[in-house]
Amino acid sequence: MRMDKILPVNKPVGMTSYDVIRRFKQTVHPDYKIGHGGTLDPFADGVLLLLLGHATKKMGELSMLPKTYRAVAKLGARSDTLDV
Repeated sequence: MRMDKILPVNKPVGMTSYDVIRRFKQTVHPDYKIGHGGTLDPFADGVLLLLLGHATKKMGELSMLPKTYRAVAKLGARSDTLDV
């Protein structure tokens, strides 16, 4: 069975985009050609587009689409490592 699809996946905090691909391959089929429509940082959650089969050729088109980001900020917080 051939799968040429774009599959939206909810990427949780703590996983890399490649972790999501690796888990999908382990769960579904290890031989599928799989890519993603853009990297999400490990500390971010959100929709990650998995591109399956010939849909991987759509990466360029997807990167040109508008994206929306939502963040929560804590004003006045300080950190020695500057990561908060």
